[in-house]
Amino acid sequence: SDLNPDLSRNERMYCCFILLGLTNQEISLILDVQLSSLYKLKQRLAHKFSLDSSSDIIHFLKKLWLN
Repeated sequence: SDLNPDLSRNERMYCCFILLGLTNQEISLILDVQLSSLYKLKQRLAHKFSLDSSSDIIHFLKKLWLN
């Protein structure tokens, strides 16, 4: 990823799925991971993007996408 080269495959896919409007339940089925694993993934993304909380990720990605 140009934004952060340290993103894993699942992290990049999660970002794409969020931008497509999929729910966490749908994403967990596609990635074949537990919802608790998605929670951890969101925490890692928040840290990598220097966000205050994992709840800011969706807003951050959509803002990034629109720019």
